[in-house]
Amino acid sequence: MYNQYKDQGIRTYIPMPYFLSSGGYGVWLYTDRYTEFDMCSGGRTYWQAEVQAEELSWYCFAGTPKEMISQFTAVSGRPAMLPEWAFGPWMSSNNWDSEAEVRKQVELTKKYDIPSTVLVIEAWSDEATYYIFNDAVYKENSGEKGFSYDEFDFPEWGRWPDPKGMVEYLHENGLKCILWQIPIVKYINSLHHLQKDRDEEYALEHGFCAKKKDGTPYRMPEGWFTDSLLVDFTDRGAADWYMDKRKYLVEDVKIDGFKTDGGEFVFGDDVQFSDGRTGREMRNAYPNLYIGEHYRYIHEKRDGIVFSRAGYTGAAAMPAHWAGDERSTFSAFKRNLCAGLNAGISGIPFWGWDLAGFSGEIPSAELYARSASMAAFCPIMQYHAESKAEFNQDRTPWNIAERRNAPWVIDVYRYYAKLRMAMLPYITEQAEKCVETGVPMMRALWVEFPEDRKAGEIFDQYMFGDDLMAAPVVEEGRTEREVYVPEGEWRNIFTGEVFCGGKTYTMKADVGEIIVLQRSGSDWKIRTEGEFLFEKTAESA
Repeated sequence: MYNQYKDQGIRTYIPMPYFLSSGGYGVWLYTDRYTEFDMCSGGRTYWQAEVQAEELSWYCFAGTPKEMISQFTAVSGRPAMLPEWAFGPWMSSNNWDSEAEVRKQVELTKKYDIPSTVLVIEAWSDEATYYIFNDAVYKENSGEKGFSYDEFDFPEWGRWPDPKGMVEYLHENGLKCILWQIPIVKYINSLHHLQKDRDEEYALEHGFCAKKKDGTPYRMPEGWFTDSLLVDFTDRGAADWYMDKRKYLVEDVKIDGFKTDGGEFVFGDDVQFSDGRTGREMRNAYPNLYIGEHYRYIHEKRDGIVFSRAGYTGAAAMPAHWAGDERSTFSAFKRNLCAGLNAGISGIPFWGWDLAGFSGEIPSAELYARSASMAAFCPIMQYHAESKAEFNQDRTPWNIAERRNAPWVIDVYRYYAKLRMAMLPYITEQAEKCVETGVPMMRALWVEFPEDRKAGEIFDQYMFGDDLMAAPVVEEGRTEREVYVPEGEWRNIFTGEVFCGGKTYTMKADVGEIIVLQRSGSDWKIRTEGEFLFEKTAESA
């Protein structure tokens, strides 16, 4: 597991000691410890693995890729189902740091007639406790317990004058609300935050944070929260203490989920946890424990979710996940497509990415349009942006349209957001199949057509459920691409053109278009002109 801001390359936030071979077998090493694979390098005809453990159990799978993925998820943990609202378009930005800004963005979605079902707020907290709204006025407590909503005063001059009313407003507009989280007690060296200090004193007094080998508090030696304490979720008391401070967000404010960021914070083999495990095991196991606490808590209260970056084997039991922070470039676009296919093979079907990138200069209009069309055919469709810069960095369609002098971008995004809403019956059906079998919704052609050697060579086409094959344009400046059509008969859902399988075709796709083919024999009737329609045919209904 590796935390890298941008340019991740082949590094990942969700490692798994597991692989599938084109030779018809798969292997999963049953360990939380550091593992390194050598996949036949140097001309060798065998693979080897090095594991930081004295004993090791492992599983071997055999059969087709679908069968092996199903076998793997049967023992590692099948994915949990998402509520239908999680499959609609999401909207998010670090720039939305006030209630006024959140309401403004919602009104803009209505102005431009763009559907959305989820709004994520990252910059909401005081950036010290990570559970109190910025500018809230309150009397500090001892740090033992959380606050109730009525213990806060939210002044009109503050950035969040009415959190509960804001979430009610979001719900009235068909939006679920997700708030950002991080599993730390923050180190602040510039000035004291009295409530944070009391929380820290209480946590240290009761041993609620990870420790060093000598028993002193473990403080993170690197990364974006250097010197901060790490909450020990192996300690039931610590987990309950941490979640109690977030109780009012769920029960009173009535948020719908947590964006559980971070989790890659166990640096060093000798870090100690209360259940006896050390950094050797917890480097990989920690994010699942942290995220699992949030998922169980919100899921017990309502049909809520978590949205996480880090994880390990079995992470799909706490959906959903995203690919991490990336630049707005075509090369990052291609890497994220590969990441989504690998996530699916690894048993994590409910995955998304920050379409068109999150960081740095905003994407070109071309990249934004290409990414939006592809994201419409991903398990999670969402845009997100990093914090304010000299110019507005939002990845909203209206900001891209203004910054890039490309008003047509709004029309493109609206088209795919509405298409996405029309696809919800199909997506939900396919998601239920993922939960039942472990086979991902977004899957590499090799998974669907293992006997087709040509399909095994392609990374930029994929199946989206049983019936649709997406072929996005991922090269800058291109308006056509080669598309390999597997066996059978396939119909372009946008043009109606029919293609016979076993051949490669050159197909056109203007900047606002994506190539999506429907397999013959599908149970779904699809209309993508005028009023979008995805419904079961009369014969299959």
